[in-house]
Amino acid sequence: MIGFAITSIIGPQLFRTYSYPRYIPTKITILVTQAVAIPPTLLVGWLTKRDNYKRDQLPSTMDEVYDKENFEFLDLTDIENKRFRYLY
Repeated sequence: MIGFAITSIIGPQLFRTYSYPRYIPTKITILVTQAVAIPPTLLVGWLTKRDNYKRDQLPSTMDEVYDKENFEFLDLTDIENKRFRYLY
């Protein structure tokens, strides 16, 4: 979200009058920033899949630790809550 906010501020500054009407430097900059954003996105997806796989491999005895009726009110983080699954 921080990256989106920064690009929303910087993006309009890339459109300079000297590059009118084709804005080649602007197009190159946008393509480069989009290409740079791909690896972190893939990394986050891989990490969430890996964490989900690790949690699926845990023994089922972990389920008995939590009260099934009031489980959602325990206010656990994603690391503490072994039932939590990331969506990707």
